[in-house]
Amino acid sequence: MRLEAVTRREQAPALHDIAEAIGAGGGWIVNHQLYSNAMAMVAFALPGDALAALSARLGEAGISLVGQGGPWPAGPAERQVQLVVTFLHGGPDLARPVPAFG
Repeated sequence: MRLEAVTRREQAPALHDIAEAIGAGGGWIVNHQLYSNAMAMVAFALPGDALAALSARLGEAGISLVGQGGPWPAGPAERQVQLVVTFLHGGPDLARPVPAFG
């Protein structure tokens, strides 16, 4: 399952709140990737019946899901989720080095 979100918050505190929201729902982070200071991806596993509560927690933290208001999967079966967060800010993107392919 893929979710997209946007926020005007700073990246580090927003990512902390995302991790807290995932943990509070009984989930855990599997992977993450930072794409400059404008975007991040967090891959996690979460019980399916905790997705609605996760959406609410993110909203309370100022992180809005885009185009995903449900219906959420029913039942406690574990869901693999990829959350892509776009950070809206007025500053320039932070360049991150990309290793050369060999």
